[in-house]
Amino acid sequence: MKTLLIFTFSLISGPVCCFDMTGYLSGSVRVYCYHQQYGQNNKYFCKNVTDECMNVQTQNTSVKTPGALTVVCRNLSLQDSGSYRCGETGGWSHDVELKVKRDPCCSGPSAVTGFLGETLTINCSSPEEFKADTKGFYKQDGDNVIIVISTTESQRNRSSISDDRSSKVVSEVVPDGELFCVYWKNTEWVVDGCLLLQSNSNHSVCSCVHLSTFALIMQTRPHSDDEVLCAVLAGVLHFLFLSAFVWMFIEAVLLFLLVKNLTKLRSRKEGFNWKYLVLIGYIIPLIVVGVSAGLVPKGYGSEKCWLKTDAGFVWSFLGPVCFILAANTLLFLNILIIMTSTLKKVASESVKTKRTERDHRLFKSVFLKTMLQFIILGCPWVLGLFTGCSKELETIFLLLNSQKGTFIFLIHCVFNQEVRLLFVRWWRGLYVTRALKSEDDPDTTTSKA
Repeated sequence: MKTLLIFTFSLISGPVCCFDMTGYLSGSVRVYCYHQQYGQNNKYFCKNVTDECMNVQTQNTSVKTPGALTVVCRNLSLQDSGSYRCGETGGWSHDVELKVKRDPCCSGPSAVTGFLGETLTINCSSPEEFKADTKGFYKQDGDNVIIVISTTESQRNRSSISDDRSSKVVSEVVPDGELFCVYWKNTEWVVDGCLLLQSNSNHSVCSCVHLSTFALIMQTRPHSDDEVLCAVLAGVLHFLFLSAFVWMFIEAVLLFLLVKNLTKLRSRKEGFNWKYLVLIGYIIPLIVVGVSAGLVPKGYGSEKCWLKTDAGFVWSFLGPVCFILAANTLLFLNILIIMTSTLKKVASESVKTKRTERDHRLFKSVFLKTMLQFIILGCPWVLGLFTGCSKELETIFLLLNSQKGTFIFLIHCVFNQEVRLLFVRWWRGLYVTRALKSEDDPDTTTSKA
C-alpha cells in the first residue's frame, strides 16, 4: 500500500487569477482549476517558457476534467519549479506559480505492509510551514486520487486520523475490526436506534434515540487456535509441495545421467548415493520454508490455509517451482535429443553388427519410460499458467497431475523388470510355502486318504 501526502490548493471562482503552490522533491501536487464560466471547450495546463506556454503532459502528469480541471503532478523535481497556466481554450485562464523545495520530511512515496485482520498505522511527516494546515491521506487509483480521510474529521468509515503538531506527524489508523454502538435489550446487545457519530484512537461518540444501558463493541476477526492450526497446515503444505518438486528435479537429473550413458549398456548402476539424495530432497525445502517463516512469520494461514499473497510472499513457493519446472523441461528436451540420436545410431549399427533381441527391447523400454517420465517430472504443471484461458487445458492439467501416482507405479513397478522378477519370486515362494504347509497338515492328509 503506497500512501502519498498531497497538499491540495483549490482555486475558487471569482476575481482571483493567480495563486502559488508549494511541492516537495519526489513528492506530488494536485491542482484544481475552476471558473464560474467553466464551459465545454478543451482545457489545458501548460508551463510558461519565455513568451510561449508549452503543454505539460508527461508520464508523471495526468489531467482530468470531470467538471473541474484537475492536474496531478507526481515525482516532482527541482526543474518543475516555475510558472504554469490552466484554463479553457478561448475562455478563462489562471496563472499558477509552483515552487519545488527540499525537505527531510518529504522524500517521496513510502511503502507500508499490512495483513488481513490486523490494525495498520501509517505515519507521515509534514513540513514546518504546513504545521497548522489541514492534512489528509489519499488513495491513488490509476490516474484518480481518492481522499481516504482528512484532519477536518476524526473518523471516516473504518479509518481514523490524528495530527501531532508538536512532532509534525499525521497518522492514519485502520483498525482490525468495526465499531458498533449498541444497547442492552432483554438478553442481548442490539444496534437498533444507535449510531456511531465519530471515533478516533482516544474516544468514540454514539447517538441513540432511547434510554438504556449502552456499550461500544468492536467486531474483530477472531484469532483462535484454528488460525494457528491453519498457519501450521499452510507451512506443512509449503514444505511437502516443495519437497515433491525437488524430488521431481532429482528424478530428472538421474534420468538425464541414465540416458546420457545409455549406449554404454553398463551393468553397474551409476548415480548419487541415496543418502545424499534424501538430504537434497528434504533439507532444501525445509531451508526454504524456515527462511520464509523467519522473514515473514505472518505469511502463512490465508483463508484457504495457504500462503498469503501480501507482499509477494507466495513467491517463496512459486519461485522455486518455476525454476524447477524450467530446469526439468530443459533436461527433458535434452533427454529426447539424446534418445533420438541414440536410436538412430542403433538402427544404423544394427545393419553392421547383429544386436540381440534383448538389446532392442531394452532400448524400446527406456524410450517408453522416458516419454512417460514427462508427467512424473512435473512438466504438465506448466499448463497451470494457462488454465484460466481454456477449460480444456484446465481439464488436461487436472487429469495429468492427478494421475502422477499411477504413472509412477507403471514406470517403477509394472515396467521395471527387476521389480517384476522379485514379485514373481515372492509369489512362487508364497505358493511353495502354502503347498508345504498343506502337505504337513494331518487333517489334509487324512481327508485325501
